[in-house]
Amino acid sequence: MDEIAPQIALLRQMYMGLDKKSRKAFLASIGHKDSHEERPAGNSTIDAFLHEKLGCHIACPDCKSETVVKWSVRKDGTRRYKCKACGRTFVLARNTVFYHAKIGLDIIMKYVEGMKEKDVLRLAAEKCGIGLKTSFFWRHKILDSLRGVMDGVRLDGIVESDETFFAISYKGASALPRDAHDRGVPASKRGLSDEKTCVPCAVNRDGKSVSMVSNLGKVSGADLENVFAGHVAEGAVWCSDRDRSYPGFAERHELYLIQIRSDGPRTRGAFHIQHVNAYHSGIKRMVNGHFRGVATKYLNNYLLWYNFFNYGGGTLDVLTDRLAVDFTRQRRRDIWSRPALPLLRAA
Repeated sequence: MDEIAPQIALLRQMYMGLDKKSRKAFLASIGHKDSHEERPAGNSTIDAFLHEKLGCHIACPDCKSETVVKWSVRKDGTRRYKCKACGRTFVLARNTVFYHAKIGLDIIMKYVEGMKEKDVLRLAAEKCGIGLKTSFFWRHKILDSLRGVMDGVRLDGIVESDETFFAISYKGASALPRDAHDRGVPASKRGLSDEKTCVPCAVNRDGKSVSMVSNLGKVSGADLENVFAGHVAEGAVWCSDRDRSYPGFAERHELYLIQIRSDGPRTRGAFHIQHVNAYHSGIKRMVNGHFRGVATKYLNNYLLWYNFFNYGGGTLDVLTDRLAVDFTRQRRRDIWSRPALPLLRAA
């Protein structure tokens, strides 16, 4: 193998220099089958997977009624149902991430397994034999489905809260509202400013976490409401730094607030904010280190990713169960057209 390595490297370079049409012509000339031709259509396999996950709880994706009857069977074995409430017909994959999928279930499951290992896009594409763009969109289709799982997270007991900040990134954008610069260039303004996105984070001692891109610069009480409302149990012990926005938030939600001074002891008995600081370090290593920075428009999805597997105790079974019942299918254009700054409060 070592003897032919230089020749293989040369052939690879020459092949990568060809355009898409020339590559197909070359592969056809040597009798190579396109990987898409080798893949099973996967429709009937996906249908069987959804039947296994849903059991007898089949609901109409339009009106959510479970008064459905069998309607027909396609040539590929996919079953179609009719809703007796609204009269519409549907297949089980309707409005899920599997709808109109052009890759088989085996490849999708392999991709999901890679997400647990936090595979980068190119590695995931190579493992699954798919294109880089397909890898990108499947990543965000799957991460979007996690939102329903994480929306149900409720923090109780001792909860630690603090904010972390990410520089605004327009990675992948075709047009920039500012001059382009290399990754890692520091912000032109010192300290907290409108050049950084604020991400309020909260974790409890059970390992649950909530975080979301909120605003630019310093956090406010309204920002805390936008991120944490509905995620905190009444009577929880809320540990934070001395930021002025926390007392009002704690009072509104009937929380017992303990604030830790940054210029004094870092603990007050069993109360501290060291767990949330460790959370900050972990999410920064993932986003800025492992993935070498992500576009701000997709940052919320990476927060979901980290929360689910690292703090939510998420498993592949929970994720695949969610994929089967999530009826918030995102099309490619929906993912691509997201706002560059997904802020909960206007800048």
